Amino acid sequence: MSRPVSRFGMETVGVPHAPGTSIPGNVIKRMTDLNGGAVVPGDTLLVNVTVSNLAGSSAALALVLRDPLPAQLRYVPGTIVVVTGSNAGPQSDAANDDQGQFDVAQNRVRVRLGVGATAVNGGMLAPGTSTSVQFRAVVKATTTAGTVISNSASVVYLEQLSGPETTAPSSPVGGPVGPTTVVVSTGPGDVAIAKSHQGNLVLLR
Repeated sequence: MSRPVSRFGMETVGVPHAPGTSIPGNVIKRMTDLNGGAVVPGDTLLVNVTVSNLAGSSAALALVLRDPLPAQLRYVPGTIVVVTGSNAGPQSDAANDDQGQFDVAQNRVRVRLGVGATAVNGGMLAPGTSTSVQFRAVVKATTTAGTVISNSASVVYLEQLSGPETTAPSSPVGGPVGPTTVVVSTGPGDVAIAKSHQGNLVLLR
């Protein structure tokens, strides 16, 4: 009877198959209106994506975040920040000079994350760790009231133990895998102002 052999050519007698990372289902995306209240055209949204491998038994390698913006949002230049995790701090929009990038042609934010990430390649997110990224986007003035702005991010990585490339889409806070949404309300110009007068009306000639 043959014994199992790992992809490195070593015997793995009695070693159960590892479940891998815990990243799928743990890419959490938030969109928050910076001035509070209802979202209206012209408002700036703070977009935050947290990637967690807290319960994983395998590291994620070559980890890259991709966040394509919907047509109703305009990216605010110079706002990409790695908030927590390796390489924390502001990132530029240009390609090939740090871990962050805004891809104008694809209209998307792209950030290479994890330990050892470079301007070209993603890094490693070890078991028990997480990382987060944020940037800003403006609701375009042409967006009409009642519009549902729907946005999903994803991360692409390699499983350290098993090797296949995996794509994990984002989830809203407390929700299943799927887009994070905000609903556009009426703008300030739609507010009705009622005026009244008490007392005698004096006409000036």
